Amino acid sequence: MTERPSNSPSSSSYSDATISAPDYEFVRTLLRKEIGFDLGIDRQYLVVNRLIPIAAMFDCRDVGHLIDRVRQSQDRRLIEAVAEGMTINETSFFRGGQKLFDNLAQVAVPVLQRARSSQRRLRIWSGACATGQEPYSILITLLEQCPQLRDWNIEIVATDISERALEQARNGVYNQFEIQRGLPIQMLPKYFTKTGDRWQIADTLRRRVTFHRHNLLDSFLRLAPPLDIVFLRNVLIYFEPSSKTELFQRLRQSMAPDGILVLGETESTLGITTDFQLNNACRDFYQPAI
Repeated sequence: MTERPSNSPSSSSYSDATISAPDYEFVRTLLRKEIGFDLGIDRQYLVVNRLIPIAAMFDCRDVGHLIDRVRQSQDRRLIEAVAEGMTINETSFFRGGQKLFDNLAQVAVPVLQRARSSQRRLRIWSGACATGQEPYSILITLLEQCPQLRDWNIEIVATDISERALEQARNGVYNQFEIQRGLPIQMLPKYFTKTGDRWQIADTLRRRVTFHRHNLLDSFLRLAPPLDIVFLRNVLIYFEPSSKTELFQRLRQSMAPDGILVLGETESTLGITTDFQLNNACRDFYQPAI
């Protein structure tokens, strides 16, 4: 990405930016192709707001100029920057409530533990992990509530499409607002260290989560299936129906037959796929259909 010279437009000069109907349709098509994101109709304001920083970053005079460059360019950095700029990196510690993570430790893990007593290994994937609070919440839950796994090989891989979000996740540094959103206060001194006005997660935790960039439309082979537990929450709501169906198909092929899938509170497989069914022991979880 190029640095903006001093005589380039400042970000404030983009404040009155608009987007034409053809440009909007171009962005909709691009997002469907690149990340499966269904932008919908009449959300021009969202495109403008999200792409203003990208336009400034690439020294474009406005959002329309940025879109023209994407049309004409084969530069993957530019295309990926626009796609990533439209994603929503919303997350928090223990998002969905403590009960969900209690069920993970008390319902899902014991069943998987019995089935894997000889291998003593669990593979967990946190997809669309944003800035990392979810995989760290999973790890803290296992450390706090599953001492029987202490000598197991627990592999946690976390992925997102945004390198900017992943950089923060790898560093494990959060501001006070991010810490207060969901993290139980008793966990703070146990797993975090104050660094200036921010908090850094302990290196012993940080080293146990592997972060890398992954587009959910791409192959899952890099995740080294079979996967035992998959968290894929609050991302499918942005996918178009055909992309959801295809993703569930590939997900089932990548999961252990008795694996556990966790979706967002407002997400469901109903009417989308028959590849997964609700877990009989806990309705927070899905598992591959028999």
